[in-house]
Amino acid sequence: MKNKARWISLFCWIASLVFFGILLVWMNKVGDQKPLYQTLANIWIFDILFGIVSFVVLIVSSANSGNKLAEKEKTVKKVETQKVQNIQTFNPWFALSMVLLVVLAYLVGTKNSTFLGFTTTATPTPTSQIMPSVTQVPLVTTKPNTYIDPDPPVHCKVHEKCGGGTKPLKKSECDNSICCTYPDGTAKFLLSKSECNSSSSDTTTNQNGSGTNKVLINIDDGGGLTKGSFYCYSNAVNHLADLQNQIRIYEVVANSCNALEQTKATNCSSSCSTQPDISGCVSACWANVASNCNADNTKVGDLRKQLYSDVHRDCP
Repeated sequence: MKNKARWISLFCWIASLVFFGILLVWMNKVGDQKPLYQTLANIWIFDILFGIVSFVVLIVSSANSGNKLAEKEKTVKKVETQKVQNIQTFNPWFALSMVLLVVLAYLVGTKNSTFLGFTTTATPTPTSQIMPSVTQVPLVTTKPNTYIDPDPPVHCKVHEKCGGGTKPLKKSECDNSICCTYPDGTAKFLLSKSECNSSSSDTTTNQNGSGTNKVLINIDDGGGLTKGSFYCYSNAVNHLADLQNQIRIYEVVANSCNALEQTKATNCSSSCSTQPDISGCVSACWANVASNCNADNTKVGDLRKQLYSDVHRDCP
């Protein structure tokens, strides 16, 4: 019976070694699959304990069997005695191999595993990492190009003799303008000093009675008050043309103001639908439309009246 236990323990011990190797290969193939790896690790530890128990049983059964054989079977052949002695002397090597297996199991374990309430933790070997270098791209801030008009519009001051006030002109025109005074005492605002000189000579000639030349010109004030072709004195042509230019400039200013105010009033009226007094709200939106542009509209009307008067004077 004891020989049978010895052979069974020997078979179990050898089977645990074979199963140990199979589990080791399998665990290496599993890798980072944590649930399966942990299960295999628990079975692996159980296999090691099973092998140790089988090995201890094998040693005990072999020792008992050897002692009894020495006492009871003194006539056994030397070969059989030598086999028993070889088994007994081989036992230390078995013990050494099991110690090595336990050490190997500790060193090979590279994952956290739990068995019988104990947790084994393996610290992975740190590996150097090459961090990618980052090159900062300089931030380029571009400023929008701001257009600067080299000849901006200005409000050009007019001398009192030429009516006073201001005229909307280009800066270059304002710089070259002049309030031209004629020998007869009249004055006229002109855009060119050279034009003033020629006009003054013409006026002087007219005063001597020989400057009666007339020129056919087209006049249109844009409002229908003065429109058509007229024979006018040659020295008045530039003045009448200047008046027409002023009318056109102030018309643009007045029309822009009117359009802006109407847009504001329209937007204001569209928001009156939510007010309790809709009609009162709409009336308030349109109340100041005309008055806000009154100065520009009045200026256009005054220039048209002046053109009408000057045409009757200079184009008889």
